[in-house]
Amino acid sequence: MAVVPRPGRVIVIEDEPRIRELVSAVVGIVNMDSSAYENGQDAVDGISEHFQELDGVAPDIAVILSDIQMPVLDGPSAVEEIIGLYGQHYNGSYLPEIKFMSGQYTPEQGKQVSTLTDHPILEKPVNVSDIKKNLTEAQEAFYQRVNSD
Repeated sequence: MAVVPRPGRVIVIEDEPRIRELVSAVVGIVNMDSSAYENGQDAVDGISEHFQELDGVAPDIAVILSDIQMPVLDGPSAVEEIIGLYGQHYNGSYLPEIKFMSGQYTPEQGKQVSTLTDHPILEKPVNVSDIKKNLTEAQEAFYQRVNSD
């Protein structure tokens, strides 16, 4: 069994401060930890640093919940880079659940998202009940993955 330093962490990538704060608060309600970033590049940099700190210990990330359209680096592109980090540090193992949220996105972005996750896009304005349900499901999937290693 893999040793995980914390109960499943949620990575929140959202450029709108009110939504980022709301999602982070819901994460606390479901007894998970979170790291919140205001754009995709900050998330990639933060996760890269986190993996270096873990120094080979299994990552504690249960789910990445990302907006699609953001400045600097959009959500789908950031998630692609984060998946690459999992490949670098963990040979592609321990991938978290990937979930996106958006109020609007282009058909091209929708297609890109569909290559990264089977989960439907959570529509904005965000619904607290939907977020709780999705986080709880992701947490359960995380524990199943960790306990099967």
